[in-house]
Amino acid sequence: MYTDHYFTTSLKAIKSCGLDCRVRYNVFIRKEGIVCGMLPVLRMLSRRNLLNTGREDKIQVRSLSDGDAFKSCEPIMLIEGPVSKLVELETAILGHLSLSGPATNMARLVDAAHGVPVVDMSARHYPEMPGLAYAAYTGDAAGTSVLDGWIYTMRLIGETVGNNLLENLEDKHNFRVYGSIPHALNAVSGGSLEAARVFVKAHPMRKLTVLNDYEGKEMNITRQAVTEFGDKLFAIRLDTHGGRIHQGGHAKDDLMGNGAAFSKLINLRGVSAIAGYKPDPRYLCGPGVTLEAYANTRDLLDRAGAHNVKIVLSSGFDEEKIREFRKWVDVSRTIFGTGSWVGPMDYHPTMDIVEIRKGNSWFHALKEGREYTPNERLEEVRLDT
Repeated sequence: MYTDHYFTTSLKAIKSCGLDCRVRYNVFIRKEGIVCGMLPVLRMLSRRNLLNTGREDKIQVRSLSDGDAFKSCEPIMLIEGPVSKLVELETAILGHLSLSGPATNMARLVDAAHGVPVVDMSARHYPEMPGLAYAAYTGDAAGTSVLDGWIYTMRLIGETVGNNLLENLEDKHNFRVYGSIPHALNAVSGGSLEAARVFVKAHPMRKLTVLNDYEGKEMNITRQAVTEFGDKLFAIRLDTHGGRIHQGGHAKDDLMGNGAAFSKLINLRGVSAIAGYKPDPRYLCGPGVTLEAYANTRDLLDRAGAHNVKIVLSSGFDEEKIREFRKWVDVSRTIFGTGSWVGPMDYHPTMDIVEIRKGNSWFHALKEGREYTPNERLEEVRLDT
């Protein structure tokens, strides 16, 4: 059992001193957002054979569902059952529901992207947390970069994951596994194009996304990838780091270069769509993945006839950067990849005993200074959940 040790010691005290009784726990979060983690909680209770309706030795649950919006301190779950069955579960219940924070953040990014797919790439910042893929799914992300997270999510929502993973990976509930080519493969294979050739040889049926910044010659690599891979090329991924400017780009203080970049954006986007609007200078030119880098790549692809090739934008894409880029990119041919969406894990669910039953009556048991108002939005959880 994964739990705080003081719950284990409390359980021993409850049993040895005859304190077991039926209680009601209220679960709430102090920040408004969307619920995530409720399904893992209910699966956990079901696996432990604790969920039932009307039996004294079982647990009854009323709750919101994953994806439901909630207000600050609004009850999202009311759990009733023997305290001896519940006290050790508090850590796990709150741990699962803390995914509400990341899910809320992803929902905000998806809203900022406004139709451009957003892909979860957070695993390198939060290792061994497949639940983050489920949080991304709850927040309407297009997919995840982590296979184990995808499998966890599919199994959680009741989707069978068979042996033919290749077929399943492409599209399940509009949530799929995305994978380009990492810099590690570029390094060991000798370069970006060499890595792409190795990838195609090893995975002839998978979509090819070429990572173009390894040599610092993004435009050359993009042009050569179109020539060599043709229809096999699904996307070009821009991931130029913040220590250098992409090939052909301009510095932030190059006013003439900034003007040229702005003109190219207008030519790509259309004057009517952005009349009277100028891009945020933090994102127009300079180091990293900029609007100029996007414009140069999209222009090159279109001039080469690669109109169907998408652009994957990654490296530092938080809500603010996504919202700015969304004003300029082609929605149907762009994907945002981000590991910056999780944010601080600062959605801390709280779980209080609010009532204790003595005999046939319920008595107030909430600690001083804490309030509880029943939530009519909570729905009873049935055994088939």
